Amino acid sequence: MIHDMKSILIVAALVGFGAGWILKPGDVSESPSPKGIESSRNPGPQAGKSSETLAWSRPQIESLAAGLRNQLHPVKRKILIDQILEGMNAENADAIRQALSPMYYPDRRFIAFYQHWGQLAGADVINLFGGKPKLMIFTGWSQADPMAARDWAREYESGENKLDPAFHSALVMNLGKVDPAEATTHYFAHLNKVGSSGGGLRAISDHVRETRGMKGWVAWAETLPNEGYRQSYFNKIARGWIKEDFASACQWAGTLKGEEGKYAVASVARHWKNKEGYDWSLSLQDETLRTSAIKASIQSWLIVERDEAMDFLNQLEPSSNKDLALHASIYQAKFSEFETGLDWVSQISDPTIRDKALGDWAFHWYIKDPKVADRWIDQSHLSEEAKESYHKFKDSAR
Repeated sequence: MIHDMKSILIVAALVGFGAGWILKPGDVSESPSPKGIESSRNPGPQAGKSSETLAWSRPQIESLAAGLRNQLHPVKRKILIDQILEGMNAENADAIRQALSPMYYPDRRFIAFYQHWGQLAGADVINLFGGKPKLMIFTGWSQADPMAARDWAREYESGENKLDPAFHSALVMNLGKVDPAEATTHYFAHLNKVGSSGGGLRAISDHVRETRGMKGWVAWAETLPNEGYRQSYFNKIARGWIKEDFASACQWAGTLKGEEGKYAVASVARHWKNKEGYDWSLSLQDETLRTSAIKASIQSWLIVERDEAMDFLNQLEPSSNKDLALHASIYQAKFSEFETGLDWVSQISDPTIRDKALGDWAFHWYIKDPKVADRWIDQSHLSEEAKESYHKFKDSAR
């Protein structure tokens, strides 16, 4: 997850800068100027800086550029580049670019430089460049003023012009820090541009959780326009809330409904690893949630206390809930004999669920002994649908 894009891009830029001014102890002081050069100071605050800031003059810029030519030491290069950026402002940025340009090509070498220029004067310089410089200027601009950067992007694409997906990705990352709702809307409006990996959405999600807490995180996730995304983020919320406040996580998960909540309740039910998890699962009114929770609670219980969970299942009266639990147990029960597993699954009273469970068990055994599983399937009284499902699973495993 990208928490500080500027830092990452600066590091990336260092690799490309072939600088060459060798510093000695004492060369870098509170006023980080090249040795023998006094920096000029201009009044007037800039974002994130004191009211008195460095501003390199042209002679100072030329001196720095001259010092960069033969330096190979990465740490010393970083110090020099930090100095250049520290003394850069909207007025001298182009002079710095001209001084450095003969030494470096292509323009991608100036990642940190162009990004910083975008922070200082994005609106003034965004239209002066193309390619990577334009993207880096836009990235810096979206960090300093994401709303203005968003407005420019809208205007730019209002006609036939189209931005590279990286522009929208940068905007979503930075806009999410000031207006998560607007950033989320932009993400889904440009989903095909930002990409399907969901990195921008994860950045928004992380920011909302950090700044608004669990309830604010839930409120944000509820606004997601796609059920699949809501399902995924409800599950993330459940797993996070379990660690902070298990009782509240249980209460919230119980209010969910349908497909979008089934993974969240499964995460909660899985946390118990005992009978309480099964009992909580039964309290869920939504059938989809209840089914998911029952299966998860039994599976996690079997992993840590197999014999205890098996005894509990044996003592249950026949019911649809027991059928679900028995079906869910066939893998974690770890039967050592094929027939033992068949006997266990045969307790299921619902014929549809039983056929499905028997087919799943046969496929599970197919991994250990294909001949035994195939022979049983061919001779079984399972429905044709169940047999077909088994063979599809088998074919996909080859």
